[in-house]
Amino acid sequence: MEGNIMHAVYEIKIPQLGVNDDFAMLVEWLVSDRAKVSKGDPICIIETTKVATELTAEESGFIFMKAMAGEQIRIRDTIGYISDSCDYEIPVSVQENNEKVADTTKNVFVAKKKITNKARALADSLGINISSVEKIGIIREKDIKAFIEKKKTNHKQRIAIYGAGRGGLTIKECVELMGGYEVGYFIDDNPNIGSEVEGIQCLSGDRLEEIKKNGVVGVASEIANSEFRLNLRGKLKNFGLKYINVVHPKAFIAPSVTLGEGVFIKAGAIIETNTIIGDCCIIDNGVMIAHDNIIEEGCHLAPGVSLGSNIEIRNQTIVGIGACISTKVKIGSKVIIGVGSSVTRDIPDNSVVEGVPGKIIGKRK
Repeated sequence: MEGNIMHAVYEIKIPQLGVNDDFAMLVEWLVSDRAKVSKGDPICIIETTKVATELTAEESGFIFMKAMAGEQIRIRDTIGYISDSCDYEIPVSVQENNEKVADTTKNVFVAKKKITNKARALADSLGINISSVEKIGIIREKDIKAFIEKKKTNHKQRIAIYGAGRGGLTIKECVELMGGYEVGYFIDDNPNIGSEVEGIQCLSGDRLEEIKKNGVVGVASEIANSEFRLNLRGKLKNFGLKYINVVHPKAFIAPSVTLGEGVFIKAGAIIETNTIIGDCCIIDNGVMIAHDNIIEEGCHLAPGVSLGSNIEIRNQTIVGIGACISTKVKIGSKVIIGVGSSVTRDIPDNSVVEGVPGKIIGKRK
């Protein structure tokens, strides 16, 4: 910028940004015509074949635009003025001599990504490779911020699945449908499983510390033995790992439902208002749970089970395929209710129940 003391008018000129550049594109004015600016304020973005940069006001005053965004201007030519008066008028002779470059030169600006100084500083501070930012035209600070948010949204936390059998594969598919997680490892203590399952490394349960160091944040499990699932809860806590809830996207969970940790809810399950599901429960395909039920930890409700309302099922009980339990019935802990049974009265701990209506036929050892 060059000063004219008599008129207190300062020229805004295109600087020489590269040794071999004869022209620069005026990409965007960052202020409006006749806007008031302070010294140091960003006023426009210019772009050469090698770099894009923001020009800042070298004086305070009012902006008067000579060139328009999208024009290509010769190096050292004037693109505007800063005046101490808002009534300044650009001389007519200057307006008529405003030189523009033919459109045939515009293709030289297309090949490389261009970025403003602020955007580059932010990208550099965060270790972002500019080539990975998808943007046509100038990359600005807001584009870098949007890129960061998108990465956060798309980021998937790594988890492991304890149990590499058929149940484990069921959880794996469900995790993939849920989104938000990716399966980094299977964990299984059976040496016959092998070192990989469906292309995913399989490790033994004594390597939880190693798995955590490799970026795993939590573990999910569908191992049938409820005692094992409950013991795993404490083991994971000792290693600072979360017990992940896996809920199939085709299940319906009412907003007022309370879920513990380490719960697996499969496709087609319906869990209604104010129901409580304890830790380490498995709610299988097509299970229907009405409102205000309490299912304590370690229970397994098999496919097609139907529950009325206000039922209490205590810990580690198994309800077989297609069984029904009537409203307000209380089921004890470690009970086994047989396939297709219909339970209409309270059942004490450790009972084995079968039939329609359900009868106690034995005790669980």
